[in-house]
Amino acid sequence: MASDAPLMLREIENGPIAWTSDKLPTEAGLIRVSEAARDELLATADCLETNPLPLLSLRPVDFEMVACRDMMLRAKEVLENGVGFVVIDRLPIDEISHDTATALDWLLVNMLGQTVAQKWNGSMVYDVRDTGQKREPGNGIRSSITNEGQGYHTDNAFNLPPDYVTLFCLRPAKEGGVN
Repeated sequence: MASDAPLMLREIENGPIAWTSDKLPTEAGLIRVSEAARDELLATADCLETNPLPLLSLRPVDFEMVACRDMMLRAKEVLENGVGFVVIDRLPIDEISHDTATALDWLLVNMLGQTVAQKWNGSMVYDVRDTGQKREPGNGIRSSITNEGQGYHTDNAFNLPPDYVTLFCLRPAKEGGVN
């Protein structure tokens, strides 16, 4: 092995990120939305529904979301120094429209860092759902828009990999949908 190889190739990780499912605490990575953060999210949702803006123009700095920023700082700490994943539990999505919920998710994700495109065409947000289409060799249909399973993969592999990958579930699948 070359002496200039990155340390990650020569050392075994033994910190909190080196877990197995049998040793992972039940609530590892779980961050519950506080009442203050929930209130901020609903107030921001009201603002967005009254003054709709294109998703990509929304920036966290344009909204007063102190409790949400604190929540996302905790999330970033767990991502970088903890188990390496977080579940933000109980965003108030049942009380707002699909588009507004997506906008709130966009704002929260942008509190973590720079967002990157999901597809070559520059799509920043990508719906994963069964559209009824079938994937066949060469037809360009991605398995993420079919009812087929998907193997292990790395999002945004065509570019510099992102620091984090997020999933935002608006409606759980009737069956399947396992991550």
